[in-house]
Amino acid sequence: MTRLFLIRHGETEWSKHGKHTSVTDLPLTELGEEQARKLLAHLQPADFGLVLSSPRRRAWVTAELGGFIGRYAPKIDEDLVEWSYGGFEGLTSDQIRSKVPDWTIWTHPASGGETAGQVAARLDRVIARVRTSGVDQAICFGHGHALRALTMRWLDFDLSLGVQFPLDTSTVSVLGEEKNQRRCGSGMPRFDQRLALRVASSRRPADSSRTAARLVVPTTITASGTGVPFSNAPTSGATAPPMTN
Repeated sequence: MTRLFLIRHGETEWSKHGKHTSVTDLPLTELGEEQARKLLAHLQPADFGLVLSSPRRRAWVTAELGGFIGRYAPKIDEDLVEWSYGGFEGLTSDQIRSKVPDWTIWTHPASGGETAGQVAARLDRVIARVRTSGVDQAICFGHGHALRALTMRWLDFDLSLGVQFPLDTSTVSVLGEEKNQRRCGSGMPRFDQRLALRVASSRRPADSSRTAARLVVPTTITASGTGVPFSNAPTSGATAPPMTN
């Protein structure tokens, strides 16, 4: 049973301002670099038998600054690139919605970009690569929408439910399995994600019975939440906090 860690890259100038960034290869901001360095104290590269990264600079630099260098440097996987936004590249959601009311990447096509089916197909390849690797723990450095889509594929959820799993920059999330099945006590697929302490416990998805998880960080909170910021990640053994059903 492989546990998969997902790392969304540190802050960039566009992520700071909510601009959709896929193929544009932006560097990290100074804050983004600082965020990435905080991985050094919280994740041990030697704990991971498979380390993968998107080819985008913001992803692999996050890995590098986090100590994943030399023998632990990530293998570049083109399938981990961000969802291609086509003509919406560089625009904020408000700017896009001024043209296409109620638009989200989860419910509407991206003009000239990737379809949900295309994204799902390539992220299925990432999941297959992780599951057939035989390692106990793998880690992927990537991007917000793509990692959320990967989570949906891991859980066998419809991709559109990715809207219920916000994922901030500079966060660590974990996907796990139980007895070789992605299931929890309720019979639904299991999503094992550490919540950021800054996320209010009242922040719940519309369909909380499907997507919410009760996690201990350090007290039990029920929410969808974001990943845990690098500065709040566990300090040894890359061990996720316990799940409760």
